[in-house]
Amino acid sequence: LDIASNNAQALALTNVSFHQGHWFTALPGDYELFDIIVSNPPYLGDREWLDYAAGLLYEPRNALVSGIDGLDAITAIVSAAKPYLKPAGCLFIEHGFRQGERVRQLFLAADYVNVATRCDLANLERITLGWKK
Repeated sequence: LDIASNNAQALALTNVSFHQGHWFTALPGDYELFDIIVSNPPYLGDREWLDYAAGLLYEPRNALVSGIDGLDAITAIVSAAKPYLKPAGCLFIEHGFRQGERVRQLFLAADYVNVATRCDLANLERITLGWKK
């Protein structure tokens, strides 16, 4: 959060706030609804962690791994975000390049509309978004 806060100051952003906690529980009780929620949650599965752990020596496991299939945090965020979005607000979630279809299904099951997945520069599915009705 220190780095994000410093970046916001360097960019002279005044309409950004930062809160540390477990997903939406970190928000103060008097929060305002959001136009956009963007999340880069942990999305590696347990097995993927084993495959990549040697290259991630300085990363805490819980910052990257989210259950057996890597979808625990994404599932929690998709299901909990809507009350925090303004009408027609949008949720963006970064995910693993093999998770696009499953993440779209989570968005659709949570009744988001105009659900779509965007690719990164390597043309791999990496970000899914959906709009609150």
